[in-house]
Amino acid sequence: MSSSSMARHGPSRAGEAWFCTTGLPSDVVFEVQDMSFHLHKFPLMSKSRKISRMLAEQDEQRPPGQPRRRRRGSSGGNAEEHAAPAAAAETEIEEAEEEDGDEEQQQVSMEDGKSYRITFPDFPGGPGTFEAAAKFCYGVRVELTPWNVAPLRCAAEYLEMTEEHSEDNLAARAEAYLSQAVLRHPGEATKALKSCEDLLPHAEELGIVARCVEAIAARSSATSRSWFGDLAVLGLHMYKRVMAAMAAREDVRTEALEGCLVSYAKATLPGLSRSMRWRRASAPVSSEVEQRDLLEAVVASLPADKGSGSVVTAKFLFALLRTAHILRASDAARAAIERKAATQLEQATVEDVLIPSYSGAAETLYDVDCVERVVRHFLAEEEVGEDEASSSAAITEEEAAARTTASRPSAVAMTQVGKLVDNYLAEVASDANLKPAKFCELALAMPDHARIYDDGVYRAVDIYLKVRTFPDLSSTASDKSRKNARLSSCSWLPAP
Repeated sequence: MSSSSMARHGPSRAGEAWFCTTGLPSDVVFEVQDMSFHLHKFPLMSKSRKISRMLAEQDEQRPPGQPRRRRRGSSGGNAEEHAAPAAAAETEIEEAEEEDGDEEQQQVSMEDGKSYRITFPDFPGGPGTFEAAAKFCYGVRVELTPWNVAPLRCAAEYLEMTEEHSEDNLAARAEAYLSQAVLRHPGEATKALKSCEDLLPHAEELGIVARCVEAIAARSSATSRSWFGDLAVLGLHMYKRVMAAMAAREDVRTEALEGCLVSYAKATLPGLSRSMRWRRASAPVSSEVEQRDLLEAVVASLPADKGSGSVVTAKFLFALLRTAHILRASDAARAAIERKAATQLEQATVEDVLIPSYSGAAETLYDVDCVERVVRHFLAEEEVGEDEASSSAAITEEEAAARTTASRPSAVAMTQVGKLVDNYLAEVASDANLKPAKFCELALAMPDHARIYDDGVYRAVDIYLKVRTFPDLSSTASDKSRKNARLSSCSWLPAP
């Protein structure tokens, strides 16, 4: 039988119908969801114990006096068969004539109650997988792929297509391919895991899900990480299982966890990465609730330590924070991102921290409160470092200095953040709704050693004053006395 021997015709009463065009009339109909498969019982019985058993049960349930189907082309027969009633003989003649009739005649004969009919309402993988399993029974070569191996393995278990019933059966074929070609490559295992999302609980009971998850986690620290983008196909539930398995392994480096995290977030959260938008243009748009769940799952997976900043960058974290505001994520999720962003604040640019105010109640164009919280989280690291270094009287001065250096932001990082804050103030200073107290609070949040030169804060103050009360003030002030004079001339600014 060639691969074209099974042809589709439709619509039928249930939807579409498949006919096996071997030249012999079909004698069994399988209903799988909205598809009808008109096939032959003997090829399927030879490979499937379940079908063999179900057909035998239908034979036993046939009313007394109704003849059982005979195999076509068989010669001879016993005396009881030749002594059948005339009505039965006429039936056999009609069935013989079906061999020369068209497929519509076959379908009519199927519905006269003299053929076998089996319904699989919950067949794993649906009609497409049943079709492939049926072709396997007819001897057609079925090509296994990472996408269809899990459905076919579940179908083989469902139909009891095992070695105990027939040698070289579908279950063994699928298991061999799964072990040798899929589970050895994390990208292929990810595709198989994605196919399992529509096969639950069958794939879970067979251990396919657990084996795919473990295969991905075990190879996530490999040198090549080109497959990280493949994780984007996974739904949230499967993604969480993969990340949990990776985090539980001692041999998985933080960079690998971060790489999987960033790739998944960029591919699944619209707007987080401009380069990924075209890939999701044809995909169904997730609801706001689904996107929020995705975002909060990503946030929960953020490593607790600072990390190198080469994968989970400041740009990524502030983009995540901006998306959290848009999606109205929980306060806990936003606070977690703010704390994490503070650990990479020295790497951020002004463009990164310009987070628009998405709340209708906000008066300012940009969310200054959010940036101030991130800055204070950054500064808190310095205070914690000093407290830890001086908490034990037993340590030496050298040890205390070493602890302080290790835990507090470096002098370079502090200077970079000071410059970032001054540039940010210059950007938001022209917002007429920015209150003087809020501007002053952020301007004075940075300690003195965060600014080597004061030109940045002078420029921000000049812009703020020019758009309000002092339009003629020059923006080129560069000495301490001019700064003090300007600050003292404004009652809302504290004395320097």
